[in-house]
Amino acid sequence: MELKLINQELCESRLYRTTNSLSRLNGRNIADLLYLNTLAVYLMLQDDKQHDYATEYAKKTVQYGSYNNFKTVATDLYMLCYVIQNVDNTIIKLNDHVHSIKFIRSLQFDSHRHYMFTRIMAREEDTRGIANSFFLRLESQLNIKESNYKQYRRDIAVWGDLEYSIKQRVLKMIVQDIRKIAMIGELLVPLGAMLKYDNLHIDIAHRSIKNESINESASDNKTQGHPDGTYSAAIVTEMSTDKIIEWCKENNIECNTEDKLHCTIVYSKKPVPELMKFNDRDVKLVAAIDGWDLFGDAKDCLVLKIKSTGLNKWNSLMTGYGAISDYDSYESHVTINSKYSGDIPSALPDFKIAFDKIEVNPLIDDYYEKDDEEVDEAVYPGNLGFEEMMKFFKMSSKTQKNELQFFIDHNEKSKAWDLIYKVTGVKLNTAAAESLETMNDFWNNKTIIT
Repeated sequence: MELKLINQELCESRLYRTTNSLSRLNGRNIADLLYLNTLAVYLMLQDDKQHDYATEYAKKTVQYGSYNNFKTVATDLYMLCYVIQNVDNTIIKLNDHVHSIKFIRSLQFDSHRHYMFTRIMAREEDTRGIANSFFLRLESQLNIKESNYKQYRRDIAVWGDLEYSIKQRVLKMIVQDIRKIAMIGELLVPLGAMLKYDNLHIDIAHRSIKNESINESASDNKTQGHPDGTYSAAIVTEMSTDKIIEWCKENNIECNTEDKLHCTIVYSKKPVPELMKFNDRDVKLVAAIDGWDLFGDAKDCLVLKIKSTGLNKWNSLMTGYGAISDYDSYESHVTINSKYSGDIPSALPDFKIAFDKIEVNPLIDDYYEKDDEEVDEAVYPGNLGFEEMMKFFKMSSKTQKNELQFFIDHNEKSKAWDLIYKVTGVKLNTAAAESLETMNDFWNNKTIIT
């Protein structure tokens, strides 16, 4: 493999050789560059001539760990993540510093999720089924507003199917947008090289497990992209999201799901890859609020029940394609607090909820990272069940991981612990089995990414 270019270009971060060089960028610039650079690496991963560069770049980005130390020898992408992750570090001085710090603090950037996705790219592992939802979440986490950026994400998701002229146009626009923010940058060199191609080639190999031969039909690709089921949701508009968050604040109700408020349309353990044609579909749906309810075994998942003919039609449509549900009937709702304690609120919002996007994804994004080292952690008071959780994730199938994820999301602790016992063969003592805190802590500490 020819690494001369890689060795020259990855010697040190071009944007951030010193902390002073950050002073020309504001918080919005940092978030936009992080998004564009991440998209660019994924784009190059799909190109046969830049594939090796992309994997080496991803490796260098993750080699220093999860963005916690200032490393001028790291990549631009690493440093962008570092700034957002450590914005309160006194050595960081940004343009319009006070407003920039305030903006970055308002972001919900999940650095661990980003690190694990970059690690997947570095290992040349299968990215099918996780990339689109990863970038959708990243858009939300970084509060991306530019419609161009969102279109880049849609184009790159189907890069192999685009015509040469469209690829050239997208590349030019990405390069121009990066240059508008920062005149220099490591990725401008390989992106510029791609603009000089006579043709742009898709590298299919990176979408398969390394060294695995590829011989798939189009239908096989779709089926393999949904090995454990299919999930779809309607996304609440930004305006309705702001209204819900503001109303909850005024009424002293904690909303811990504001990162992406949505209404599940189908949660099907039966794979229905045909539904992907509806992914990222723009819609105009409106739902009337019909009351509060508490879901889950512990009745601590606070939801707004809603009524919408449009949502019901989408559920019927997707069910008609073969999607199935564990529940007898479809109950449309928007989760407000997944760990709620208290009585059901008496007041109700006096507005309707609008939805503007349909998302379809493989059931549960598999960001789980298997460790090479065996976990040997004793169970002790205050840390009950963590060993069993780790054993579960080493021993369980993908479907079983999906099931556990579903039970935890819906606070069905008895079903969750029963599944862990079924897989590991270890029966927890009463204190561990009665506590959902162990599972929630496991998720919140990001031993895996949900």
